[in-house]
Amino acid sequence: MAKLQRQINRKVGDKEYSKYVLVIPESHIKEAEFEEGEILSIFSEKGKVTIKRAEPPEDVLNTLGEMFEDGK
Repeated sequence: MAKLQRQINRKVGDKEYSKYVLVIPESHIKEAEFEEGEILSIFSEKGKVTIKRAEPPEDVLNTLGEMFEDGK
């Protein structure tokens, strides 16, 4: 299990801006082999959030370049 926490980031006039922190047990972090400070990709759909290791920037750029060349 994990716990979702809302934190007020700042207030501007009457408007509050929030961010959310997901507290994930250390055992899950170790099992996923994530490290502190690592860049992660987040994907969401109704009722589900998936967190995975981000692709290296050069891989993303290569994929985008290939898609552009193929006209996708």
